[in-house]
Amino acid sequence: MLSKYRCGIFTFSASICMSFLIMSNASASSIGEINSVLQGENVSEAVNSTTDSGDESISETCVRSTTGPVMGRVTAMYKLNVRKSPGGEIIAGFEPGTIVEILGREGEWFRIRCGTTTAYAHTSLVAVESGTPKVVESNITLPAKGTVMAKYQLNVRKLPWGKIIDGYKPGVQVEIIACDGEWYRIRHGDGVAYVHRDLIKVNGNTAADTTTSAQTETSTETSTQPEPSTGTSAKPVASGGINGPAIPAELMQGLEAAKRSKWLTSHKCLQFAGTIAHEAGAPDGQDTYTQPQHAWPADTTLRGSSINTLPDAVAAGKLLPGMLVHVKIHYDKDPAYHVSNDAHHWFIYMGKDEQGVPRFADNTHKGNLQTANDVYSNMKGWSNSKKYGDEKYGYIPRVTAVHDPFASKR
Repeated sequence: MLSKYRCGIFTFSASICMSFLIMSNASASSIGEINSVLQGENVSEAVNSTTDSGDESISETCVRSTTGPVMGRVTAMYKLNVRKSPGGEIIAGFEPGTIVEILGREGEWFRIRCGTTTAYAHTSLVAVESGTPKVVESNITLPAKGTVMAKYQLNVRKLPWGKIIDGYKPGVQVEIIACDGEWYRIRHGDGVAYVHRDLIKVNGNTAADTTTSAQTETSTETSTQPEPSTGTSAKPVASGGINGPAIPAELMQGLEAAKRSKWLTSHKCLQFAGTIAHEAGAPDGQDTYTQPQHAWPADTTLRGSSINTLPDAVAAGKLLPGMLVHVKIHYDKDPAYHVSNDAHHWFIYMGKDEQGVPRFADNTHKGNLQTANDVYSNMKGWSNSKKYGDEKYGYIPRVTAVHDPFASKR
C-alpha cells in the first residue's frame, strides 16, 4: 500500500513539473536541460540497426550516452496497471495523462520509476514524451549459443506463442540472435523463429548460464487469430472489485499463491483453479475449495459453448471474474463432473486486461494469463481430447458448467 502512495506522489509531482514547462512554452531542448538538472543522471539511448535474415530483420542494439530522464504519458483509456514484474502482480494504478519516468524497455514492457523502487507498465499504454528508452535486451552477449533443455521436444514457433513450425529434441544447439520478453529469437533455416527462454540453457555465458527445470510444452498449435469482437463493452474500465470488468487485484494475488502451490506442477487443474478462488477470498463452499465441483453449485447456462467463444459470454455478462469454467468432451453428461471415460479441464476467468481482452488462467504455461484462444488451442492438442472424442462430440472439450465461488459477493 505504501508503494502505491509513493508512486502517486512521484507521478503527481512529475505532472506538475511537466505542466509548468508546457505553460512556460519551454522548448524541447529546455525541457531536456531542466530534466538534466533535476535528475542529474545519465540515461542510455538505444538505436536499432537491422540486418536482413530471410523474411525478417534482426535487430542489434547499439547504445549511446545521453542526458536527462526519459518521460512518458499514460494513454490507457481508464487506468494503467502498474506491475511488480512483466505481467506480474499489480501494485498500483495510474490515471490517464499521468507522467511517468521510463528507466528502460524489456520486450513489451517499460520499466518505470515507482516511488523509491521500480515497476513495469505495458508499452502500448505509455507514450514516450521525451528521450528514448534504453532497450534492456538481456544479460547475455548476442549472438549466443544455447542448448535445448525441454524434456521431450521444444516447440519452435513463427512468433511468440504463434504457430509451431518445428520441434527440437533435448540437447539440440541453437543460435540466439535476440531476446523478446520471455522468448529467444533464433536462427531457423534461412530465417528466424522463436523458442521459450525457460527451455534453453545459454552456453558459456556466466551471467545467464543457468539450467532450467525440464518442462514440456503441451500445445501442438497456438492460434494467432484475434479474440472475437465484443463491441464497446470490451474496453477496459476501472475495476469494480471482484465484479470486474478489469482483472481484480485479489484474483492476481490468488493466482500468485496458486503458482506457489503443489497443484501447479501436479497436473491437478481442478485444485489449482479452486486454490486461486480460495486465496482470492472466496467464501467457503459446501466442500473444500480443492474440490470446487462440490464446493460451489454448477451453472449450466453456457453448456455446450466452445472455449474460444467465451469472450462473447463475457460481453453478455454471463461470465464474471473469479468464475471457474469446467470443460469436457461429453459436455452434456450429468452430473457435470464425472471422471469416467472423459477428458476434463478446469480454468478460471480472471477479467479483462488493459487492452480489454478477456484473460484466463490454469495450471499450464506456468499459470500465466492466457486468452480464450490460447486455452482452446491447448485443449485442441490434448491427447485425452483425441482419446475420448468421437464424431458426435468432436475432439475439443466444451463447457459443461460454470461454478461461481463469489456468488454471495456479487
